[in-house]
This record gives sequence, C-alpha cells and structure tokens, in this order.
Amino acid sequence: MKVIRYLSLGGGSIGQIARAIGVNDYDRVRQIVEKLQAGGIFLVSRFGKRDYLVTLNNSSPITQKLLETLNSWYGEIQEK
Repeated sequence: MKVIRYLSLGGGSIGQIARAIGVNDYDRVRQIVEKLQAGGIFLVSRFGKRDYLVTLNNSSPITQKLLETLNSWYGEIQEK
C-alpha cells in the first residue's frame, strides 16, 4: 500500500520508491512493482539504459478502486 500511496502523487524510479517507503532492498521493490504491473495497476516504461519509470495505471478500474479505498482509509485516520 505504501508503494501505491507514493505513486498516487506521481511517478518514480525503483530507487525513489524504495527510499520513499523505507526499503533498502531494490530487488524486493522490483518484485512488488512487477506483481502490480502484472495486475494492471502499474505502468512501467524504460528511460535511459537501466532505469524504469513507474506510474499508476489510472485508466484501470482496479487502480481507481484501490485509490478510492486508500483515500477513505487515510481520510478516516486523519479525522480521528
């Protein structure tokens, strides 16, 4: 959920995502991204020789539902 929440603000590279969510294992972050990409939640495009830009697939109904759920959860937490 931390990855989806981070990317709801925009895109990022694997390294940026890892730092933002506090994970030092880039391979673990890459595995998470690959799974979410396979589910249609993330779009991954290559830039440069080795870097990838990861963004949310906002046209996916699954992504839209996840974002709605996240917004309701964090809205409830902030209200308390």
